[in-house]
Amino acid sequence: MSNYTDNNEIGRIIDEGSRLWTLLKRYFKLEAVDKLSVLFTFLIVAGFVFAFGTIAIYCICMGIVKELAVVVGNEALSFFIVGGALVAIIVLFILFRKYFVTNLVVKSLAKWVFEPSVDSEDSGTEEGGAA
Repeated sequence: MSNYTDNNEIGRIIDEGSRLWTLLKRYFKLEAVDKLSVLFTFLIVAGFVFAFGTIAIYCICMGIVKELAVVVGNEALSFFIVGGALVAIIVLFILFRKYFVTNLVVKSLAKWVFEPSVDSEDSGTEEGGAA
């Protein structure tokens, strides 16, 4: 009878282990979907901001060129002045990209990946209480 109880206990442990494995797979799939949805949402919003930001910068620069042409007296020279200012901004951005972009992106990604979100903690406690 002791062998029967041992086999029954081993079977129960195996069943619990397989149930735990199934729950872990489901949890990691849900976490991956959550992270990917945030990533794709960011990419879509960034694409729209980039597209409309480019159009806005173009229109603003054309307005500056027209107004500067009145002051300078030469429209071609005002195009060169505005173009030079834009190139200077790009060069400054490239020179300070580590400070402005890399450090902020690394900190944000590390926080996003390694810290659990509040939503996943709340949903885990609700599921645990219901089960």
